[in-house]
Amino acid sequence: MPQPKLPTPVLVIPAALCDEFGDLTKLKDEFAPTMTRYNKCRDAIAALVKDRDPEDEFKVEGERFRVMISSRGLERRVDKAAARKLLGATQFMEAATVTLKALEAYLLKPEIEKITLVERTGPRVYSPIPIIRPL
Repeated sequence: MPQPKLPTPVLVIPAALCDEFGDLTKLKDEFAPTMTRYNKCRDAIAALVKDRDPEDEFKVEGERFRVMISSRGLERRVDKAAARKLLGATQFMEAATVTLKALEAYLLKPEIEKITLVERTGPRVYSPIPIIRPL
């Protein structure tokens, strides 16, 4: 006997919110080529200062714009060896986050798959679809 079909959950979202989301998505999609070019320009500028002293700041000028480049920002990271020594191996492993990307350097894909947990906790995808009404 076939399983009964589960009802589709009902969710009420105001029509104005759906339409605004759709309009904004359309604008974002139209802007995507500009954003791609912006990122390429920013990356090209970043490549020119990549090997400079992290404390250096720059002010460079084109014909129409001045670009201010700050010193490198401060980043915090954990000294893993010191943390493991302070916490002990067991507590350190409880506190540590192991990424799949990091494991790829040490394990083969079948080994990673054996220890990977898969749960439906990731983000949702929101896709507005234009409604075409007959005239």
